[in-house]
Amino acid sequence: MNYEDVQLNISDPFEVERLAPIGFNFLMASALGPHRRFQEDRIRRYNNNMSTLNRESQGDYANAAVHSIPLSTGEVEFNDSLSAALFSRSSVRNFIKKETTFDRLSFLLRMSAGIKSPEPDQNRRQSRMYPSGGALYSIRTYVDVRRVSGIDSGIYLFNPFSNSLDLVNDPPCDVERSALHNGSQSPEILANSNFEFLLTTQPHLPLLKYGEHGWKVVLMEMGHLAQNILLVGRGCGYSMYPCTSLNMATSENILRTSSKGELLLQSIVVGHS
Repeated sequence: MNYEDVQLNISDPFEVERLAPIGFNFLMASALGPHRRFQEDRIRRYNNNMSTLNRESQGDYANAAVHSIPLSTGEVEFNDSLSAALFSRSSVRNFIKKETTFDRLSFLLRMSAGIKSPEPDQNRRQSRMYPSGGALYSIRTYVDVRRVSGIDSGIYLFNPFSNSLDLVNDPPCDVERSALHNGSQSPEILANSNFEFLLTTQPHLPLLKYGEHGWKVVLMEMGHLAQNILLVGRGCGYSMYPCTSLNMATSENILRTSSKGELLLQSIVVGHS
């Protein structure tokens, strides 16, 4: 099977391509990454080998860190009422400049994206706080830290296996952040927030296992993780809004993912209002 074969096998039962060709092309870019072609020998090598796929989904974290900061285990004030979170949740873009704590950010990461039993074991599946097709966990959580006491500003990758934030880049400037959002957000919205989650995917993992259905697995996992962040975030007292108007080229520079085959699909801006 080669790249062209995969493309030919994709069906479009809801006629998305006819009704919304731009949307269809975006989904295909998310699923297949046409700018990064699949190699026949790589597909044969995997051959749906789950242990190999799981090792790859975990292994890249080990090489990501320039500087690693363990998450805090401090106590935070948290409203665990699901109904309160559901009724109070809304997209908020008017943030006030108010510092948050590393304890609260750490709690939000652990409860929304962490591993339930984080004992290091590269050879077995580790269940996280959200579902993933085949336990591949192709979604990766980056954090653009802006105003958090106890941690320097910068771009961090959340490492669920070591419960740490791994520094991958310096903080982007205001121009870069605006470019990341295609200029769709006013500078004040981003500047006044505390941090921003940047959710990427490595789509080749689910595609190798599930073929043409791999993109649906990616979107399902992304939705569950984003829902966790929004609900746990409300319990922590944050205001948030999700955003998908994002520039892929800019994200590769900011997140340093140009050689990793990652695609940025969603951001969640977090702050106080």
